[in-house]
Amino acid sequence: ERALSTSVNLTSQLLTFAKGGRPVKKLIRLQPAIDTAVNFALSGSSTDCDVDIASDLWSIEADEGQLVQVIQNIIMNANEAMAGNGTVKISAENMKIERGVNASMPNGGHYVRLDIHDFGIGIPEQNLGRIFDPYFTTKQRGSGLGLATSFSIIRNHGGLIEVRSEQNKGSTFSIYLPAKDQARTAVEKTISDSSAKKGRILVMDDEELIRDVAKNMMAALGHESECVENGEEAIKMFRHARETETPFDVVILDLTVKGGMGGEETVRRLREIDPDVKTIVSSGYSDDSIIADYQSHGFSAYLKKPYAMESLRTILNSLL
Repeated sequence: ERALSTSVNLTSQLLTFAKGGRPVKKLIRLQPAIDTAVNFALSGSSTDCDVDIASDLWSIEADEGQLVQVIQNIIMNANEAMAGNGTVKISAENMKIERGVNASMPNGGHYVRLDIHDFGIGIPEQNLGRIFDPYFTTKQRGSGLGLATSFSIIRNHGGLIEVRSEQNKGSTFSIYLPAKDQARTAVEKTISDSSAKKGRILVMDDEELIRDVAKNMMAALGHESECVENGEEAIKMFRHARETETPFDVVILDLTVKGGMGGEETVRRLREIDPDVKTIVSSGYSDDSIIADYQSHGFSAYLKKPYAMESLRTILNSLL
């Protein structure tokens, strides 16, 4: 799983840089994203991490996977700057910026500010203005994509990323992310397993491995499931289930099917049969416009492949 996660992150990073990678946003807390990034970026390193998160930190509407990617990139750079032996300091706080105070955020507003500070070799002054440029790197094995991708992700979230550095004293990256309206900052709690309804789930995916894994995961979560290969089969099985009074509660649809009907056309056909059908669009990529705005295309939720058990549980619980 760790190796697969690494390859998925790299693919997502390249796609985000190449195509813009529109974020798939939901209301989240920043703490879990920071924890995930720290654990991954410093795995196997002697570098320590000091995290200080405000207890009343506002929630943000963001793509958690993309934010983890940004934080991870910066922490990995910090680790290298300290030769794998030092302390990365991470802090997050609420910040209200008045209109006209910051030229980069002229309208001001409520933001969550995330600071990542290292005590490494620092960035030479002549390079500070170029570190977010694509392919600019001073590393022998660097791609020059990490910070360029991070800049793109934060910009697509309506935020800002800044850097301050002094040679031989370290660097500080500051990330500003728009906070949600304070009346709506409470993130909904996941329904507990004991109270969550068990349902009948229809899974459509053209990869046999995905279907097999999905069926086993459904069984582990206590759900009954049926799997089909393409949209035509999904429509046939969905209609038959309704006619035999054993309807499906949720349908998971692969967005792209080789040589067959994919999720976009299938969901339209399913909604003709049942306008209230609950559907989840599934894909390994987030650069498609349908994924970034799945609700306007008739889907109820988005599930990124490869499936993570916790993500699958949370989405199904919310729909059931």
